[in-house]
Amino acid sequence: MILTGIEWGSVADWVSGGGAMLAIMSAVLIADKTAKDNSEQAKKDRSTNLYVDDLRKIIGFLTRINYDRNIDHLYKEASFKFTPKEREEIRGYFVKDTGAFLEMKAAPEIQTIIYGMASEKRANFQEDLDVIMSELIKVMEMNVYSESFNDRKFIDSLNKTVQRYKKMGETVKNEIDDSSKFD
Repeated sequence: MILTGIEWGSVADWVSGGGAMLAIMSAVLIADKTAKDNSEQAKKDRSTNLYVDDLRKIIGFLTRINYDRNIDHLYKEASFKFTPKEREEIRGYFVKDTGAFLEMKAAPEIQTIIYGMASEKRANFQEDLDVIMSELIKVMEMNVYSESFNDRKFIDSLNKTVQRYKKMGETVKNEIDDSSKFD
């Protein structure tokens, strides 16, 4: 086809050129979509890795809690009476006496980790954490040397704490398992 001295090419040339342009635009769009998908996946992977790191930190704190494995047994006993020294020793599994004040072992660190999680992940642990903190505060408020010391309440609070730590440990294990599955 010739118009005023310029050769514009055949219809096949035009179709070929148009096809090449469409191929280039398609390639650019696919590359852009792939880059966005990869970026989203990278964000999800990074978020999952941070979550699993937090879960592993919680496991580290849970394994450091050196509670007496006999608390389950003590809890089931119908009647018992501890000496002040025994009360102090049992409480020492969960609470540190610095001489000036009492402080919880591990629970505040676990609380910090959990509060740093996204709200939907935090919800997996919040109820257990609330019970643990509440029961440990009760234990800290008890005077182990008081004549009116209630051994049953003492063991009840410690048993609730132990059971919630165990439950939290199971939740952590399940969350790690779920986060470690590959699609």
